[in-house]
Amino acid sequence: GDITRKLVDSGYPENIVRDVIGQLESYGYIDDERYVRNYIESVSGRKSRREILNYLRNHNINVRTIEGVMGELYVDEHDAVKRLVAKKGYSMEEFASLGYDERNKIIQYLLRKGFSMETIRCNYSYN
Repeated sequence: GDITRKLVDSGYPENIVRDVIGQLESYGYIDDERYVRNYIESVSGRKSRREILNYLRNHNINVRTIEGVMGELYVDEHDAVKRLVAKKGYSMEEFASLGYDERNKIIQYLLRKGFSMETIRCNYSYN
């Protein structure tokens, strides 16, 4: 992950880095699964699944580890959409009644955050 890359970039030999990382993992100091679980729990309800996945992948976490933990934990994207719309100053009812241009600006913002159109629509269609 990040530690391996930083050590190799700092000039340490790869075989030494691998040995050190292996020892740290065996002592439980490095645990990607625990890191993923803690991160997801801390941002659930505020970030989309896609945004979480991209963040963790950018930190060189194995995709299978991320998806395994995501499969175990519930990531509430609907709550996250509501929070982000509220951050823009609207309740979901107000959001649903906005004019096309203003609502579309917020929808584009949510899409850029990684939410699907289906998730966005469900939030303002049924609330």
